[in-house]
Amino acid sequence: QTNQADFGGGVYNSGSGSIAINGSVLAANRAITSGGAIYNAGDWVGVLNGSRVEDNQAGQNGGGIYQSGNWMEVSGTSIVQRNEAGQHGGGLYVASQMGLQQASVLTNTASQNGGGIYNAGGLNVIQTYVRGNTADQNGGGIHHAGVWMNVITVTLAANQSQSGSGGGMY
Repeated sequence: QTNQADFGGGVYNSGSGSIAINGSVLAANRAITSGGAIYNAGDWVGVLNGSRVEDNQAGQNGGGIYQSGNWMEVSGTSIVQRNEAGQHGGGLYVASQMGLQQASVLTNTASQNGGGIYNAGGLNVIQTYVRGNTADQNGGGIHHAGVWMNVITVTLAANQSQSGSGGGMY
């Protein structure tokens, strides 16, 4: 808690390593650039299971999590909440590929697009709650600007786009 770095305020993963975070809390961290709590750029897999990512900030993208590695899975009732991004992806910014399953993305904010989630790559969202997120521009809940996205049994509720389009999803 209360860590600060240029990238990955709480956790930075790169190279050929994998990372698994289980039953943990990553809170009140700050990244000057991207990945308030987690910046994953690893060649293998990042896993966040049954954990909370909350009250983190990034000056640019991914207030909670910035994913540019091979694959990242957020599951097992993980909660990503109350995170802030200076540009895109208040809760999560996906530059490569990510899976969200049985997770909650709640009350995150982005100064530009994707209050809850900004997808610039590939994203599976399954049995997940995306609620109460805000973007100043487009995609209060989810902003999809990527290659592919699957949304299956997802609740999009009470998300807002302040001055753009797609309160729930753009």
